[in-house]
Amino acid sequence: RLATSPNWKLDIDDLAFCLDEIIINFDKMKHQVGPSSTQLFRAFFVRLPALLANRSEASSSMLSKVAMSQSLDLIAEVRSSIRASESSQQIEERMLQAEVSTSELALHLASLGCDGLATRRWLQRRLEKGDRPSSELCDLAFLCASNQINASAALACAERVMEDAPSGSPCTPRSLIKLAWAVAVAGGETNLLLPLLQATDQINPSSSSSSSSSPSPPAEDVSALEQLAQEQLRSYLEATQAGAAVAWAALPKQLEESSGPDQNQTTLRRRRALQKALQQLDVFFEVRSEALLLPDAKLALLCSNSNVQALNLLSGSASGFSAIPKRLLEGEGWRNLDLPNIQEHDDLIVELAKRLAIAAPAHYADLPGSTAVTRIGAGGTLPASSTTSSPKMGGQKKSSRTTRGSTRKHH
Repeated sequence: RLATSPNWKLDIDDLAFCLDEIIINFDKMKHQVGPSSTQLFRAFFVRLPALLANRSEASSSMLSKVAMSQSLDLIAEVRSSIRASESSQQIEERMLQAEVSTSELALHLASLGCDGLATRRWLQRRLEKGDRPSSELCDLAFLCASNQINASAALACAERVMEDAPSGSPCTPRSLIKLAWAVAVAGGETNLLLPLLQATDQINPSSSSSSSSSPSPPAEDVSALEQLAQEQLRSYLEATQAGAAVAWAALPKQLEESSGPDQNQTTLRRRRALQKALQQLDVFFEVRSEALLLPDAKLALLCSNSNVQALNLLSGSASGFSAIPKRLLEGEGWRNLDLPNIQEHDDLIVELAKRLAIAAPAHYADLPGSTAVTRIGAGGTLPASSTTSSPKMGGQKKSSRTTRGSTRKHH
C-alpha cells in the first residue's frame, strides 16, 4: 500500500519497525518478492533519512545493522536514499554525536559513505591523537580509504601499526585485512603492504591459535564492505605483488572463505545479465572474474560488486571501492565503462547499446537502440541505414561488425 500510495501516512513506530525488518532481511525479502521489490523497498527507504535524522535511538540501532549487513545492495539503497534527501548533513552530524566506540562509529561512517566536513574534522581529531590502539588505527584507515578522505593518513596508520607490532599491541587478522586494503587503495608500496600481511602472528601471536580466548568472529559476522575489501585485496595482491601468495596463505582460512553466498550470487546475476545482453547485441566479449572485456574497443565492463557505482559517497564522489579494480584494468590498457545497476533497467539491451555507443561510437554506433543517444553525443546525424537496424536474427549478417562478432565464440 505504501509503494502504490506515496502520500499514505504511516505511524513513525510502524515505519521504524518495517525499515528494521527490511534491513535485517533485505536479500531474503528481495528474493521472495521478486522484481517488484525495488519499488517496494524504495517506498520505505525514501522515508529513512527523516527517521535517521530525528530518532536517535532508532538511528543507532539501524545504523549498526546497516554497517554489519552482508548485502551491498542494501548499503547502496541506504546511501542513495540519504544522498537524494535534504537531511544528509543532519544525519552525518547526528551520527557523530552517538555514544559508540571510535571503531564502531568509523564503520558506521564508512558504511553510509559519509565524506562531509563534519566527518573530516572528526577523523582528523582522532588521527592527531598519538596513543590510538592498533585496532582503532585499522578502522580509521579503512574509513580514510573507503570514503576517499585522506590517503596519506591511511598510510600513516599502517606505519604506526607496524611500529606498535613488537610491543604486542592487539590487532586481529580481520583488522589487518582492512588496513592492508586501505594501504592498497592509497597506493602504498610493496615494502609496506607485504610486511603488514606477514606480520599477523607478530602483531597478535594468539590469533592463529585454536586455544585463543578471543577467536576471530564467525564468517557471517563479517560485513559486506569487509568482504568486498578482502575480495579486492586478493585480486590486487595476485595481480601486482610478488610473494603475495605466501602473504595471503598466512591469513586465517576462516576469513579467506568469508564471502557470503548472497554477494556471490549478486555478482553472478550481474554478469549473466550483461553476457546475455551482449550476446543478443552480437558484441564479442571475453570473461574475467571482475569484468567483461570488449577487445574490439578495449573496453572493460565492470560487472562485479567491486564496481558498484551505487556505492558512491554521500557527496556523489566515487568511493574507494572503485579504485583497485579500475586501477588494475587501466594498468593493462583497458578503458573502464561504469554500469551502475544497469541490469535493473526496464530494457537492458537498449540501455547497454546506448552506453556502448557513447563510449565507443566507432565500434558500436550501429547497435540497435543506440541511435538517438549517439546523435546527441556526437552532435551530428547518423546514416539512415543505422537508424533502421534491427537485432540480428538467426544466421543473418547485418554488417562487418556483426559478421566479425558472429565468427567468434563468447567465452
